[in-house]
Amino acid sequence: MTMAISPRQLRAVQAIAESASISAAADQCGTNRATLHRWLRLPEFREALDEIQRDQRARAVRRLSSALERSAQTVIHLSDHATDEAIRLRAAMAVPQMLRELLDIEAERDRPIVIDAPRPVTVFDHSAAIASLVGGLDPHDE
Repeated sequence: MTMAISPRQLRAVQAIAESASISAAADQCGTNRATLHRWLRLPEFREALDEIQRDQRARAVRRLSSALERSAQTVIHLSDHATDEAIRLRAAMAVPQMLRELLDIEAERDRPIVIDAPRPVTVFDHSAAIASLVGGLDPHDE
C-alpha cells in the first residue's frame, strides 16, 4: 500500500472500503463527506482505496471459487440424474449461466469499484400530461 497518505486518510480508505456509502464511511471514520470526496480525487488516496478493494474482491473470489466446484458438481449431477425432467432442464441451463458469471468475475477482477457515482438526472415536464387530464388546458397558455 502506498505510504503517501496520512493515518487519518488510511482510516478513511478502510471505512470507505467497508461501508455501503460515503456517508456511512464518513460517520465511521469521523470525517465529513466533503473531505472524503476531496480525498477521493487525490491519486494516492484512490490508489490506496483501489488496492484495498482489489484485495477484498480477491478474497471473495477465492471463497466463492472454493464453493463453485461443489456447486458445479451438484448441478451436473442433477442435470444427469434427477428424476424430474424440469429439474434436469434447469440444472442443464444453469451450467452456461455459471460459466458466464465466472467469466464476468474474471473480467471485472482488476476494475476499481466506484462508490457514490453521480447519477444522471431526468427531468420530466408534467404539464402536457396534466393538460390532457384536465381537458386539454395548456398551463403554458396565459
